[in-house]
Amino acid sequence: MSAQIVQFQVRQIADVGSSNPIVARLAFQWIEILRWFELPKGTSNAVFETMHGHVMPRVVECEKISKELTGEIGEIQAEIDRDGINFKSGGRVVEVPTILRLSERAEDYLYKAKLVLRDFSKIFEHIFNITKTTGNYDKISKAIEEKFGRIELSKKIAEDSATWIRQIREMRDAVEHEDATGAPLRINNFSFDFSDPENIVAHEPYWFLRNKPATLISKDMAIFNYNLLTFCEETLLQSLLQLPLKAPIRFVEIPEGERNPSSPIRFRPDLGLPN
Repeated sequence: MSAQIVQFQVRQIADVGSSNPIVARLAFQWIEILRWFELPKGTSNAVFETMHGHVMPRVVECEKISKELTGEIGEIQAEIDRDGINFKSGGRVVEVPTILRLSERAEDYLYKAKLVLRDFSKIFEHIFNITKTTGNYDKISKAIEEKFGRIELSKKIAEDSATWIRQIREMRDAVEHEDATGAPLRINNFSFDFSDPENIVAHEPYWFLRNKPATLISKDMAIFNYNLLTFCEETLLQSLLQLPLKAPIRFVEIPEGERNPSSPIRFRPDLGLPN
């Protein structure tokens, strides 16, 4: 094959391959999609490198941390259900199961999730020349609205910025700037509720900020993982669709059950030609 037709360079960055949906949808999916847009080659390469070299591996890291924690939580819950509570010293002492290094790992997850959002924000500079907005999706939404009006893209970014993106940012900021925020992130390991001796309840790990409700760490991470993946791919595609196309083409979503297991991309170009 001639090197002259090579458009993108790929390399193994994470310890998972293209069969992982994150790798397929945040990296390899864009090799085919980007070539349909009127973009300078340098811009296409910059967008692909941002996704393949920065965003995708960080989302993989988030998934790895959450899967490990969720697996350990599930094992402890199963052990409690099977063996009950381990009382000692004639019932005066109870051994509470523990997820090792829970705080460190939860904080690391938030750090990596925040980096995903920071790195992904660079695509708006590549595509729209929107600068000085790194990681600030409120500013990005307003900048897009100034360019194109109140389109679906700006509304989506504004809505996500006000909800789960803000939650990640506030939780991580509480770790990094506890003195400034005055609202440290509280991370609680497994605990038992003995308020009703006849119905002792085991609580799995949860976290919370002051004046905000506590939520389960495992469930929050699952939601964040889903949001990071879908937000990045949907927002990138919507951003590209503001640009001229090289041909009258549309992009369709492949039903989940019909995706190729070896590379389960979600979106593909469709010329709309009859079979």
